[in-house]
Amino acid sequence: MPAAWQDRYVDVGGIRTHYLEAGKGDTLVVIHGGLVWCCAELTYGAVIEPLSRRFRVVAVDVVGFGLTPGRGPQDFSASAQGDFLVRFLRALATPAHLAGNSHGGW
Repeated sequence: MPAAWQDRYVDVGGIRTHYLEAGKGDTLVVIHGGLVWCCAELTYGAVIEPLSRRFRVVAVDVVGFGLTPGRGPQDFSASAQGDFLVRFLRALATPAHLAGNSHGGW
């Protein structure tokens, strides 16, 4: 069965940032938690398709997780993660609704 999304990349401050995208409509950006195995696909893979019936769903691999490489310890503080997500949203260049779980919701 093919994936319900497409893999995409965007440059965020010199970091090749991976995200999953599916659907049309208002953009909903979903942000995964901060445990070592967290990433967009493992956290949101099961709900991207149902959500994409109403939204353009963007599930980002936050810096240092999934297919978005980290540069070092400086990428893992809460403020660094928040700054990265602000830059990611600017790179998308579209208004968006935000949702997250665990660290991603914080």
